[in-house]
Amino acid sequence: ADRLRRRGNVAFNKGAVGRAAGFYTRALACDPTDALLHSNRSIALSEMGALHASLADADEAVRLDGSWHRAHARRALALAGLGRHAEAARAYAAAAQAEESEAAGAEGRGGTSAYSQSGGDSGGGHG
Repeated sequence: ADRLRRRGNVAFNKGAVGRAAGFYTRALACDPTDALLHSNRSIALSEMGALHASLADADEAVRLDGSWHRAHARRALALAGLGRHAEAARAYAAAAQAEESEAAGAEGRGGTSAYSQSGGDSGGGHG
């Protein structure tokens, strides 16, 4: 799954978002409980204009790891794109709160997070 995620990241960073979504989908077949993969596919789907599918992946990422700010941010992006602005505002607020909690936790761990250690926050605004 990790190799497919990395290939998806390369495709995404090159602007091949459909190809990236395909890699993330294949990776999710190997590990459907990976919040990072759902989040990555969510942003790829959002870039493709598939906002309902993007929201479904973001919702799953939040369900799997509700403490991760990026999952909430992906959800907010999809909701905003769907014109569901009040829900998007709540999701952005949840993202900000989660990010503050992550930062406070990272300070206590010497400035690292589980996602930065696993390469989950590897540039391009996605994992």
